[in-house]
Amino acid sequence: MTPSEAATALRVSEEDVMAAIEAGDLRARKLGNAYRISRGALEEFLQG
Repeated sequence: MTPSEAATALRVSEEDVMAAIEAGDLRARKLGNAYRISRGALEEFLQG
C-alpha cells in the first residue's frame, strides 16, 4: 500500500507515516520515488 493508504488505515497524516518510515519504525520499500508498505509491515508497526 502507499503511504497515503497507510495513513488512512492508521487515521494519521501522510506526513506521520513518512516520518515513521524515515525513522526506521515502519518498514517500507522504495520503488523509484515512491514508497510501498506491506500489510505485514503495517501490522508489525502497530504491535510495537
